[in-house]
Amino acid sequence: MRPKVAEMSSSPSKNKRPAPELTIDKTAYVHESARLYGRVTIGANTFVHPNAVILALGGPIEIGGEKRGET
Repeated sequence: MRPKVAEMSSSPSKNKRPAPELTIDKTAYVHESARLYGRVTIGANTFVHPNAVILALGGPIEIGGEKRGET
């Protein structure tokens, strides 16, 4: 089940439109309370937990499959 992604945006601001730089694999799950900003790719069979915040401010972030997020 995939949640709505209305709160995801390309930059952390009041503008809450979907980001063209956001890619979510069809097998991934992103909780509706998670926030993703910047060029973010969520790969296959990945679960993004409630209230997670992923900020790709210095470059792209790829999570899932063989990719791992940096903290």
